[in-house]
Amino acid sequence: MDNTSYFGGGVIVNPLLAAVCALLAAHFFSSWFYSFYKTGWKIDFWYFNVGLTVMIPLVFFYPLAGSQFNIPAVGVGYEKIVGCINYAFIICVIGYVGLWLGRYLYDVLGRKKFTFKQFNWFERIQYSNGCGQLSLSIISLVYGILLLGFIVLLNALGYLQDPRSYFLKHADLRPLYNGLIATNSIVCTMLFCRFLTSKKWPDLVFLLVLIMGSLFLGTRGASLYVMLSFIVIYSFCHPKKVKLLNLFLCAVSLVICALLMDAIRNKTSIMDAFNGFFLNLLYGNNFSDLRDFSWVLSYWDGEYWMGKSYLAAVISFIPREFSDFRGQWAIGVMTAKLAGLDITNHAGLRVGIFGEAFFNFGIFGVFLIGVIAGAALRMADLRIKALLKLNPTSYNSLVTPYFLAASFFITAGFYTVYVFFIFHLSLYMLRNFFHEVMGKPVLPMRISIPL
Repeated sequence: MDNTSYFGGGVIVNPLLAAVCALLAAHFFSSWFYSFYKTGWKIDFWYFNVGLTVMIPLVFFYPLAGSQFNIPAVGVGYEKIVGCINYAFIICVIGYVGLWLGRYLYDVLGRKKFTFKQFNWFERIQYSNGCGQLSLSIISLVYGILLLGFIVLLNALGYLQDPRSYFLKHADLRPLYNGLIATNSIVCTMLFCRFLTSKKWPDLVFLLVLIMGSLFLGTRGASLYVMLSFIVIYSFCHPKKVKLLNLFLCAVSLVICALLMDAIRNKTSIMDAFNGFFLNLLYGNNFSDLRDFSWVLSYWDGEYWMGKSYLAAVISFIPREFSDFRGQWAIGVMTAKLAGLDITNHAGLRVGIFGEAFFNFGIFGVFLIGVIAGAALRMADLRIKALLKLNPTSYNSLVTPYFLAASFFITAGFYTVYVFFIFHLSLYMLRNFFHEVMGKPVLPMRISIPL
């Protein structure tokens, strides 16, 4: 498929696929506007996640993915990448159609077929945990102490501004580092939801301390994603109060935070960071899902992995250094090797939410994961609209099915599933321990979610 270059090579597109992009964008915004007109929700769980995982990195960035301005990021592989951009985009469109079909199946063909009853027991535990005060406070305090110790250790080792480099060199310690990052978002989200319910300022103060500490975890997502989650959860709890202008200002504030973090990490001035920020935003590694998918696809030999990367993710509780299978088939290892990158210094490429499914099972896998994720996402969306405003602490329990489905989009972070389960089970046992000590044993609170 022939491409056309615009703006001095800043935009390279196939005219037909550019029209498809325009149609997808028009469909997304028109359906959002209809939903907003009908429900009054300016932002909901469905449109937030579809926008963040599909529309922005795959649709809006399609015209930029093949630009020559990507050469500093991809090097000599640029020519091969350009040849696969259109194919990768078509694969993603098929997955996007699957998402909407999953939503349709959940809405029209019967919600009882998509109840995910296997996890009802765990949802009750999470709901019960959200109501706990003492147990959550203790675990949050323990995490805060561990985070402080982590920061002190990094400072002593001289890696305070680049901890990822240290843990790439010391792979045996990487599981501890990953666990700390995964726990950060869980603790911060639960504290924020509790603050929305109780309005107790100590929760907010401690939350701000944790966010400041997370800036030293070496990944912007550890703090920026948490802050984005706060904005979104607040919007879900107060859908009628939120204004589009306020959401826009919050987005600008997050961009400014990203600028400041870039300046600190790279030891540059704010102006230098600002001058290079938007070039990095458009052509760097922030929204490079489609480009990186094309990069791996251009070197792929056509042999499907047949679920091996998913199996490697399921046993992610075993460090790669102690498992030859994970050392060969983990998604980070596979994408880095195919792109010709050094796996000892590179964690792998981000191939978008449909890339790994394609490499394992082809178009069928892409469509199937789209349908399953679409149904789970719609379930969480309706649950949140019906129940979250009544009890913000129920957020984790309401989104669990989608969290599990989304864990198979890119399994490089699948360990977060284990951290998630261990955290909530530990919190539940601690809560029951305190109740038994006080002579008030409790069971998980039963909740009825007729959706």
